[in-house]
Parts: sequence; structure tokens; C-alpha cells
Amino acid sequence: MGKMERPELTEEMIEEAFTMLKEHHIKVSEEKGMGAIVSSHEAVGIIQEEFLELGQVLTSGVDPRSSQDFKHELLDIAYAAIYSLASFKAGAFDF
Repeated sequence: MGKMERPELTEEMIEEAFTMLKEHHIKVSEEKGMGAIVSSHEAVGIIQEEFLELGQVLTSGVDPRSSQDFKHELLDIAYAAIYSLASFKAGAFDF
């Protein structure tokens, strides 16, 4: 098998993704509040759940390139990871 061609990302593309994540954060925090994740097990469970939901989108038969659900689940995974990191940094984990 040959090596897959990978398009180069630009800093602008990365910044756009961070902007989307920030907008997602505002929406989720308004809905769910800002309570910290309190354990590594909770953090892993949330990330795993979002990962499984992404897999469900991929196996649903809907083209992920045109699916808002695919983008939403990617944002949920990124948000769960960032929120877990912030909770860890705040000392909220009891492990």
C-alpha cells in the first residue's frame, strides 16, 4: 500500500476549529453549567461515550462529509478532552 496523501492544514484552519470549539463551549456551558469533572474515570467515560456516538454516526449510513452530527460529535470529543484537562488542572480529580 502506498502512503496516503495528506493535505496541509493552515494556521487559519486550526484557528477556525478552535473558534468552533469555543462556540461549542459557550453553548454546552449554558446548557449544563460549569461543574468540574471530578475523576479520571468520569473523564474517560465521557470521552468514550462521545467516541462511541461518533462511531454511530459513521455507521448510520449518512455521509459524514455532509452530516452536522459528525461535526457535532467531533466537537463533543474535543470539548470533553479540554474540559477534562481544565478540571484536572483545577485539582478537581480525586482519581
